[in-house]
Amino acid sequence: PSLADLLYALQEIDGLERIRLVTLHPSYVTTLFAESIRDCDKVDRFLPLPAQAGSDSILRAMKRGYTLDLYRERLAILREAVPDIELGSDWIVGFPGETDADFEGSLEFLAEVGFVVNYVFKYDPRPSTKADERLDDDVPETVKKERNQRLLRAAERTQRARFQAYRGREVRVFAESLSERDDRIVLGRTMHGMPVSFEGGEELLGSNVPVEIDESTAYGMAGRRVITPDPAG
Repeated sequence: PSLADLLYALQEIDGLERIRLVTLHPSYVTTLFAESIRDCDKVDRFLPLPAQAGSDSILRAMKRGYTLDLYRERLAILREAVPDIELGSDWIVGFPGETDADFEGSLEFLAEVGFVVNYVFKYDPRPSTKADERLDDDVPETVKKERNQRLLRAAERTQRARFQAYRGREVRVFAESLSERDDRIVLGRTMHGMPVSFEGGEELLGSNVPVEIDESTAYGMAGRRVITPDPAG
């Protein structure tokens, strides 16, 4: 059985409203997997598919098992089947041996793919890990911090553009919780993994709610619940 088979099986379970995938390696992305996302309307159109770095030499040092071109090939498979899919990525800056050119590659790859969610981390040697045992932590801490901030700013620009594209559109939001600051505000996520807030009550939790997006930032959106008139009057 494959991951695609699992998604098809989950799709048939009554009462299961939303299927959300967690971090995957690019090797999981096959045509069958992409088609299962396309075919199963309960599956989020959001996939955490970390790139980690925008340099083949750094990916090789990390032993990630793929190149940028292979990542692009898997991404093409996904977008052919699910054109509106959104992606998330983790990034590590200051990995041993990372040059200025390597880091610039990360900036470029982030913009090229257009990741809507980005988690950026400075490399930090961990005792008893393979990287700690075989690699010298040769990137100065000041350089790591500077690269970390630059990549965060680049991610913010990309995210703001991705979120802004949804303004004025109606989206389905799975209502997850009430705001701790204001229990009149419902917090949820769209089918594309994007956080949305809107006015509502506890009775909406656990359901899919149509919301028209009015506002957006680099980190989320806000909108108004769309209430369809009752034909019966």
